[in-house]
Amino acid sequence: MTKIKKRKTKIKKKTKPPTEVEVKMKVKRISNVILRLFKINSWRFICEPDFLEYVQNKIEMGKENEHPMIKKMFDDLNTKIVEEVERVTGKFTSDRDLVVEFAPKDHVSKYDKLSSVGVNELAEQITLISHTLYSYIPSDELLHRNYHQAGTSRFLWTYKKWIQRLEDMVSVDLSEAAGGKKKLEVASRYLDVIRHLKNLNNFESIFAIFSVLKVTGLRSKMSKSEGALFDELLELTSANNNYATYRKKISETHLRGPVLHHLQVFLNDLDESEDGITGSTVEETWPHITEHGRLLIKFRSSQEIEYPGLKIDPDICSHLNKLRADAKAGKTGDKESNPHIVAMSASMLENFGSGSSQMKNYGNYIKKGMKCDTCHDLFELSKKNVSDLTILMGRMFELKILQQVLSMEDRESVITVDSNKMKQLAGDIKHLEEVKKTKMAEIRNIAMVLNEIDNNLIPILDNLLKCIDDLSDALAADPFNPKTFIPLLDETLSVIDKIEHLDTHSSSSSSSASSASSASSASSAS
Repeated sequence: MTKIKKRKTKIKKKTKPPTEVEVKMKVKRISNVILRLFKINSWRFICEPDFLEYVQNKIEMGKENEHPMIKKMFDDLNTKIVEEVERVTGKFTSDRDLVVEFAPKDHVSKYDKLSSVGVNELAEQITLISHTLYSYIPSDELLHRNYHQAGTSRFLWTYKKWIQRLEDMVSVDLSEAAGGKKKLEVASRYLDVIRHLKNLNNFESIFAIFSVLKVTGLRSKMSKSEGALFDELLELTSANNNYATYRKKISETHLRGPVLHHLQVFLNDLDESEDGITGSTVEETWPHITEHGRLLIKFRSSQEIEYPGLKIDPDICSHLNKLRADAKAGKTGDKESNPHIVAMSASMLENFGSGSSQMKNYGNYIKKGMKCDTCHDLFELSKKNVSDLTILMGRMFELKILQQVLSMEDRESVITVDSNKMKQLAGDIKHLEEVKKTKMAEIRNIAMVLNEIDNNLIPILDNLLKCIDDLSDALAADPFNPKTFIPLLDETLSVIDKIEHLDTHSSSSSSSASSASSASSASSAS
């Protein structure tokens, strides 16, 4: 007898509906991706004011959503976008000026003088103050022709004055030291400070302090280890070949933690990319414009670094607030020959003419001070074509639906359709197809000089927000019903995945053209 084999039936595991925590995590991911899109394109707030208005309108629409979870997401997102706009443009929506309190004016420090502070603690406080001022520099000040002037670049100028103050700190300590032995002790102390600054990757402050030490003539009197560090710093801070040694050091992969860059090197790169924006054609100009954008994005990311283990120490900062620039050289001079550096007080801007006549035209930077008009024109042309195509695709979709409805036969009653109307409708659709081809051709031409993210940001954002709207409707109906919720969530996350894989750093115009045209085709198909 043959044995009958029993079939093993596989029991399908039931998929559990997402928990409330999982839903919140997914919604938070959506919010983070939208914010990431804005941050990547934050420098466009300067070149393209209409884009900022578009973004703000979308956020306001999202805030009107009835579902509390989605509404809260857009409320939080709105707060972050406002902060981002303030930081990038330097135009604060509130009535306040930038206020950073490192130490109250009347604070009594436990240290008699700055030399009593440990070199490690001093390096940390210098780094925290430097990074705080550096992080507030808006991008439009860097794009202004007169970025080196206090009246046109108040945040950048404030930062430069702080760096100058560090140099004065070293100069004063060296000038007050009596005799060569004391001067050598002061120099050795600041070399120790630099060692700790190197551990913190604070290259800006290293450049400032060493710029004074290298002209003291004390190199020959230093110990072997100090001399080796001195020579290393001498090569690092050399401007030969546009800071080639410094650039090599920054590119080393073994650097750990945040890096506070030397701002002058960044400004040099920005000026160099600007000098290339002189071509007569878009193809010649665009590589330099995109390099401009990459530099601004790099600068933006360098401002977001954090030092989680460090905290402001008022006892040390109160001394740094009162640094003097009077080089006494062993004797007291009068006020005219030995002026004081302006003290760093609670408000960084109180000494820089905030609200005065020199600042009255601050809001006109975009119109008067932009270095590159071609960039704005290209963005406007790109946005108009993509927007027109989006509207056109919507109209074509409506007409095709109408065509299908008119060609259907109702079982309850026969619909008689005028053949002329059908011909006219078919003609309208054909005409729109031709217009679509023309628009697609225009977009492909622009895509030769614009990268993918700039061409497709607005339609992608529209698609993402539509998915979020559908998702919120499903949440309102039945938050944890997998039949309605999970498919919509998957659709939303698939759009996010597409966004996250966009190559925003493509340098080849040909590759950006092909990717932009394929993305345009994909959006048309959808």
